[in-house]
Amino acid sequence: MALNGKYISLKSIMEQVYADNGYQFELPWVDCMQWTEEALNLIGHPRQYIRKVTGHRSNPDLDIKDYRAHLPCDFYSLEQIAVNGMPAEYSGNTFHHLLGGECCGLEGATTLSLHLKDRNFGTLVNTTAEGGSSTYEYRTEQDLEDLNLNEQGVMTFNLSGYRDSNYFPITFDINNDHITLSVKEGKVCMAYLAVPTDEEGLPLIPEDTSYQIAVKKYLTMKIDYIAWRRGQLQGDIYAHSEREWMWYVGQAGNKAKMPNIDQLEAIKNQVIRLLPNINAHETFFKSLGAPELRNNYNR
Repeated sequence: MALNGKYISLKSIMEQVYADNGYQFELPWVDCMQWTEEALNLIGHPRQYIRKVTGHRSNPDLDIKDYRAHLPCDFYSLEQIAVNGMPAEYSGNTFHHLLGGECCGLEGATTLSLHLKDRNFGTLVNTTAEGGSSTYEYRTEQDLEDLNLNEQGVMTFNLSGYRDSNYFPITFDINNDHITLSVKEGKVCMAYLAVPTDEEGLPLIPEDTSYQIAVKKYLTMKIDYIAWRRGQLQGDIYAHSEREWMWYVGQAGNKAKMPNIDQLEAIKNQVIRLLPNINAHETFFKSLGAPELRNNYNR
């Protein structure tokens, strides 16, 4: 069975560690917080994190200033970003971080006007550039009809034909605590995986027995390791704690990989398509798991 999307606090795990091992001393909370984060990172499945979008509810948009935007403080990994309403692509340019400058005769990141044509297929905005500034407007209904979308909002032609030498996608890369883009100014809407924490800033653990046991075993192993290093614990007891962690970390990872019924349905719809949806990135994967609509003209 898949993870249920619920979480429990580290406090509950700590109480179980006390109960399971009969510790009579106070456990180091700061160390246990760090060890819990290590255990979750070692399990490392994306479904143990929560999905967030910048600009939604209390999560602010990211402002691009001089080709850079700061990552959210709870950022773990990126899913996808939109820049000024348009999907961006990961940069394959070795000199992407020139950020509009020049070095050794090489041009840096191109300006926004070079990224966009009069019609940027797959998006809902038009862009015009005058005097070095850009204006964004929502498309008209006629513009949307001209995009040749099907019932699922996906274009029915191949975009690769429009990616000629005059088209440059908006690109990005991640360095340390900020994201660098090929656009000097604007807004970034980012879908990302975040580290779940409670109101006190303590890490949250998926409400799943395999995950809870795995985290408990990791905390026990770390505590036993310190005692063994100090000569306060026999080596075979520490080795037993280590073996138990190695077992349950695999069990928790396998548990997270199990899809539920709806996820299996989406996977099935992707697999049995007659025409592969190769342009799903352009529409933010909105209809990737939707069933393919087929017309039978022979009936």
